[in-house]
Amino acid sequence: MSASANETSIPERQPSHTEPQLTEFAHLLRLRREAAGLSRRRLANLARLSEATIKFIETARTRPTRATLLRLLLVNDLRLLPTELPLPRRDLPFHLASLPSLPPPLNAYLAPGFEPLRLVEELDRTLHGAGGYIEQSSLYLTPHSALAYLQYQRQAPEEISRRQGIPLHTLAAAVAQNQQSHGLTVLALGPGDGRLEVRLVEHLLTVRPQAIGLWLLDISQSLLTVSYQHASAMLRDRPEAEVLAIAGNFHHLPSYTELFAASKKTGRQRLFVLFGTLAHLDNEARFLRDTLGSVAKSGDLLLLDAELTREYLDVNRSGATPWPDPPCSAALREWLSGPIYRAQGRRLSRHEQITLQRIPDGSGLVPGSTAQNTIITVESRGERQRQFALLRRFSMLRHRRFPLSGLQELLSRSGWRPVSIIHGTSEASTASLAFLCQRHTD
Repeated sequence: MSASANETSIPERQPSHTEPQLTEFAHLLRLRREAAGLSRRRLANLARLSEATIKFIETARTRPTRATLLRLLLVNDLRLLPTELPLPRRDLPFHLASLPSLPPPLNAYLAPGFEPLRLVEELDRTLHGAGGYIEQSSLYLTPHSALAYLQYQRQAPEEISRRQGIPLHTLAAAVAQNQQSHGLTVLALGPGDGRLEVRLVEHLLTVRPQAIGLWLLDISQSLLTVSYQHASAMLRDRPEAEVLAIAGNFHHLPSYTELFAASKKTGRQRLFVLFGTLAHLDNEARFLRDTLGSVAKSGDLLLLDAELTREYLDVNRSGATPWPDPPCSAALREWLSGPIYRAQGRRLSRHEQITLQRIPDGSGLVPGSTAQNTIITVESRGERQRQFALLRRFSMLRHRRFPLSGLQELLSRSGWRPVSIIHGTSEASTASLAFLCQRHTD
């Protein structure tokens, strides 16, 4: 007996629902089907219905029967809840009506080899040593440092201006124009508080209704908790969006094979998001080419922002170009010096002092790039005034700016072809651009 014949043999009983409910369920069914990577034909086979029935439900052209809805409910890949059906609860079988909900989808992933305590131990060992370089991701490992970083994001004028200047709606429209799949997986690498990434997803859903997975990956468990809670609260009423928290290090992406193998099953295109990160990487080419390049597939997208050198503004061409940044803000000082103070037990003797300064850094791999390196110096003197001073210097944060042509060449050489370059919207961020790139394998 055919599926359509089997369906019509069940007595018709129309549930009491309104037309808006039908439209809402039609939209929900299409999103869940696409999120599961199912074609209409495949879903029809799983539910023992006709392909035409699935099409008519998704276009709200027919009122599905009780039997049809129950068959869709039993397709596990759709993750439908009994309460999401346009069907009165009394019309559900008793064993389904008594269920509060089905098990929620996976919402957290602990990356293999991720050991936060070992990272904190290594940082503590460095801070008690003679000095050296501290990678930026180590600066918000502990809850105290994570809190200071969030305060820096929300209080420092330069950081507020940068975040406000990112044209999220325009970027979302550019992403939609370059999509090649019905759904999208957004991988936010080091999202901080997650507010920019959540707003981007909201704009993406406005520009193009679709199934979206928002993956938040952070090395700081404290920041990851903040960003995940914010994303869950803001996207709670958007069933087409699913949020996944990933505790891990984005420098180790190639080792997360299980995670990316699962993402391939959905057939969604992937969008890697690096807001405020490129300027602080030690080796931009290696990260873009090897780290991201080893997990990205052809057609995947990359979204990042970068500040450009003064030459881009056609200012002071004939002479030297001084660094235009203001002195270190109080919020920046609190964030960067916090680990030093805590390593010292929060109390310095009268013979010790900590100073913070920015110095030029010419170690960039992109010709023409300029950088400022934030240095913290711990000076310790002996009891006698003339006794030799012991200086320990820590390189805490490097902030780099790029020439436009050099950055475009870097992206292309690393396998990411720029498809859209968009100016920042803030007056204070006129030298800031956002780049949307697509992965190519030629």
